[in-house]
Amino acid sequence: MSMRKVVPMTFTIEQRFGGFVPTFNGVNVYNLFAMWLSSLSLTKFTIHYMPEFEPNDFMLERFKSAKDASPWSIYANCVRDAISKYSGLPMVQNNLL
Repeated sequence: MSMRKVVPMTFTIEQRFGGFVPTFNGVNVYNLFAMWLSSLSLTKFTIHYMPEFEPNDFMLERFKSAKDASPWSIYANCVRDAISKYSGLPMVQNNLL
């Protein structure tokens, strides 16, 4: 297997004393970052590191689907599912960037 271990992480944004709510559907990521830096509100970013995630043969066989059976895709979907369950957010099926 040529796939490597990954350390999944999530982050939360906590706004204090006003500010704006970040959304990715209408604003370029770079413009959004510039708005965060120039806002006068206090923003707290918290990074949550999850345990290492290592691919194995059991995972590749158990989560194989008829639609996409490539090992890297199965691995990516398992990592996304773990992040989704840890953070409590639903999985999004589109690419935001």
